[in-house]
Amino acid sequence: MSAPEFPEYGHGGDFIGSRRTRRSFRFFVVACLVLTGGLWFAEQFLRHSQTERLYLRALTLDPGSARPFLRQAVKLDEQLRQFPTPKYWLALASREEEDRVLDTFERAYRLDPDNPGLAIRYGCRLLEHRRPAEARVMFREAAENAPDNVLPLYLEAASLPWIEEGDDDPRRSLAMVAKANSSGQTIMMPRPLWFSDLPQDGYWYAELRRSLIQRVCHPIRLYGDYVNRKARESITAGRVQYWDSWLEHIEGMGQRLLEDSVGHEETGHSMAGAALQALHGVEVQLDALRLREVIRESEGLEPDESLAERRRYLEEARAHLREFEANREALIEQDWLKFQLPLFLIGEAIGVLAIAMLGSIALSRFARRAKAAWTLPHGRSGMAAAMGGAVVVFVLLCLMSLLCQLGSTEPTWEAAMRTTWRGLLAVMVGFGLVYPLFRLPSASRVCQNREGASEAIIVNARHCRRLAYIVLLRRYYGLVAGLVAIAMCFWVVWHRIVVSLYPWQTKLLATGLVNEEVALVKEVLTFLL
Repeated sequence: MSAPEFPEYGHGGDFIGSRRTRRSFRFFVVACLVLTGGLWFAEQFLRHSQTERLYLRALTLDPGSARPFLRQAVKLDEQLRQFPTPKYWLALASREEEDRVLDTFERAYRLDPDNPGLAIRYGCRLLEHRRPAEARVMFREAAENAPDNVLPLYLEAASLPWIEEGDDDPRRSLAMVAKANSSGQTIMMPRPLWFSDLPQDGYWYAELRRSLIQRVCHPIRLYGDYVNRKARESITAGRVQYWDSWLEHIEGMGQRLLEDSVGHEETGHSMAGAALQALHGVEVQLDALRLREVIRESEGLEPDESLAERRRYLEEARAHLREFEANREALIEQDWLKFQLPLFLIGEAIGVLAIAMLGSIALSRFARRAKAAWTLPHGRSGMAAAMGGAVVVFVLLCLMSLLCQLGSTEPTWEAAMRTTWRGLLAVMVGFGLVYPLFRLPSASRVCQNREGASEAIIVNARHCRRLAYIVLLRRYYGLVAGLVAIAMCFWVVWHRIVVSLYPWQTKLLATGLVNEEVALVKEVLTFLL
């Protein structure tokens, strides 16, 4: 005698149609995942040529990781082009190992001798390797190709004391500094190599520009220390007749560094590193100003109140700038963690749903569920819970991204998002445990209208209900996982369209504190000028 069938638990349903529906849903989920992955793959591997792809990837990596990509890029570029592309060589030179950096810069310079930014970088590297005569040639070339930029003139002056050993006369270089101060031109730092599609207000571009500013300002600081040392020697020997005016030239150089950190607005030119450049300018001024006060003391003159007042202002400005620099990394780390929050919560959701699905699958295998139960349709409550949860997931992810982009400093929103997200997961998973109980009628109710329902039939009905419960539980978790995956794919595409970056590009998304730097330097300039 065959076992009784219960349509309420899925017996006698359209098994083929049900299987088609399940497969269609799985196909749609996979299609969304493939489409999202294909979008990223196309941008990373199909949108640009191979050399550009290697160059683009290297820009967002640390020097040690970027070098292999750039070496491959220059090698491939030489094979494909009659005249190699200079920017690949310059990018490699900027990240090259110290024992090979000058050779790489020389190759880049030969390919693009009219590039003033390249000449400035090359000259600074030559100075670091104690080749000041060659560095001076580079700075002169930069000045000829960028006549509106006074930076090469300062750097040339900074190289003069090191060209001839034993030359203790700083007058030639100081005359050059005085000429640069009176030229009316501005200091324009070289720009980091970048890609037009990438934003310039993020952490990584700021780090590249700050590194470049630090390297360019280093010779100027060394030159300032050299002049100050000569001034102290002359003060000790009692020869101070011209040193007050000479130190005033050095002070003017520091003032120009400070003012021009935000003093010119170029199209598309980020002011990242303004606080660092301003700090160098303030410290150059302070060192020269203190020595000018020492000179007055050595000559028995009354203290100059204007010098003392300016020194106090500069010391206060230096304190503000140093405080900003000391707190900068912590602020960036805090912002970076905000952009990591959606990714972290997505990982949590994947883990929780994976555990729920694996648990339901294991339970299904253990109970040896009947295939007939697959034909049981979902109830409205289950569909509404799964679809509503996926919509809320998408909304929460978009909201977190918008709050990060707007730079929200509200300390509670992250905790609120974590709580809401985890509460949503708990509701979605917990509802799956009780949803089949509401969807499936009880065995006694099913057997109520069945004629001749014996105790054996009731027991069999209870067994079928348990099997249907397990199958419905598994199908619900599969539905939730699929819809949440679709919501995440939609969020990734939305993020790419709205923000122009993918959510995992946190180096480019996290703030570089550019606006904060500019605001601080402008505040410093307000009470100094």
